[in-house]
Amino acid sequence: IKIRIHWKLTFIFCFVVILAISAGYFYLVPRLKSYVENNISNNIRHQLYLGKDFLEISLIDKTNTADFQAIAAKMGKVLDLRVTIIGLDGRVLGDTDLTREQLMTVENHADRPEVKDALKKAFGVSKRFSRTVKKNMLYMALPFGKEKTEGILRFSMFFYDIDLIEAKMRGTIGIAA
Repeated sequence: IKIRIHWKLTFIFCFVVILAISAGYFYLVPRLKSYVENNISNNIRHQLYLGKDFLEISLIDKTNTADFQAIAAKMGKVLDLRVTIIGLDGRVLGDTDLTREQLMTVENHADRPEVKDALKKAFGVSKRFSRTVKKNMLYMALPFGKEKTEGILRFSMFFYDIDLIEAKMRGTIGIAA
């Protein structure tokens, strides 16, 4: 059977369109994901520095009787992030995802990469699986204290937010195709 010329042109045109959409998809999705991750990281970093200032002001007002669990809960609620306050010895003093009772039994955080870097380099960041809450997370940490370092303030967020954005982008491009 002879295929008419307009069907051949239609097939070629459709092939070129599908090829262009596929190339756009594989080009755009990783770049958009990277952009979103960088934007989220920068926002968390800015919030972390503001949280450090808030924590240091709270410590001045309350001296050594600071309720770190209440401070962590307040910051976490306002920022919609997981907030952890860690002592210099690695003991967790406050955490938005833990109760006061769980704080007594949670493992020491001195070996966490972001905590080590915060103490060595004055800022720490890590993307890893959380053994405490059993999810993939982005962590950022800073040492706090006015005169001397008193501990580590750590903010974290779940990766599923970034994964949801990627899934929506894939769906939109798929519908467009």
